[in-house]
Amino acid sequence: MTITQSGNAMGFVLSRADGYQSMANVTLVAGHNLPAGSVLGMDTSAVKYGPYTPGATNGLERARAVLAYPSNSIAGDTQVSIIARDAEVEGSGLHWGSADTTAIGIGRSQLQQQQITVR
Repeated sequence: MTITQSGNAMGFVLSRADGYQSMANVTLVAGHNLPAGSVLGMDTSAVKYGPYTPGATNGLERARAVLAYPSNSIAGDTQVSIIARDAEVEGSGLHWGSADTTAIGIGRSQLQQQQITVR
């Protein structure tokens, strides 16, 4: 049997709350193939998560969580696990998409507001 694992699932997590207190299960909006550690925003009109997108106006411009495992939602909306709160993560293990340095700084601050500390 062959097992293929892409990315280092949760390798970016330095610490988190006991059990699953730091985790949540949410819907990843269709159209994305994302590695573990991808920074996510929440589309407030659809109440679905997607890649952090500075300049968006639907909620994706606000960093709210970090994708726990590699996820493919190309074919449709997909249930995923996220780091939602009360955790420390390694900054070099995060994926910010096309965000520039300024947007990454803003995103780090927004994650801190969610009690996700980027080290």
